[in-house]
Amino acid sequence: SISKKENKQRNFISYQDVVVQQTTAPSTIIDMRGPTSTPIIPLAKLPTNSTSTTTPTPPKVGEELLYNITFLCNSYEDQLKSTHSFVSSTSSKVTSLANDVHQLQSSLQKQNEKIDTLTQVLSILNTMEQDVTAGRSRKEAEEILMTQLASLEELFSVQELRDIQYDGM
Repeated sequence: SISKKENKQRNFISYQDVVVQQTTAPSTIIDMRGPTSTPIIPLAKLPTNSTSTTTPTPPKVGEELLYNITFLCNSYEDQLKSTHSFVSSTSSKVTSLANDVHQLQSSLQKQNEKIDTLTQVLSILNTMEQDVTAGRSRKEAEEILMTQLASLEELFSVQELRDIQYDGM
């Protein structure tokens, strides 16, 4: 079954025919000024006296259309510029916030490392306290304390030991 669209023959009009139709057809002027304007006087009804200064001229119909199109183009251009500036500022804010998130994650990681280190220090100090109070001899307690202090030194970097003013024993 052949559809109706396939059955239709297309009529092709040559360029010359279009030009001839345009020259022979009367030109149409669309009045875009609204109902308050004065009616257009056909050119054939205008007085032919060229010396008269009161001869009415046909109104410029395209000026209002040009104004409206220009107004729309300018308003859309302004909207486009404001949207572009909004996108630019938003993307810079996103970049800034991403950097802030990265810095906060790094800071959080450092704080967690400090918590782990201080937890280990607390554990070592608790062990030292138990060893000292366990009733050992002074020499044994000193050896245990020195071992525990050495393990404390291993937990901190050289800079951290300087910061806490640790000078060893």
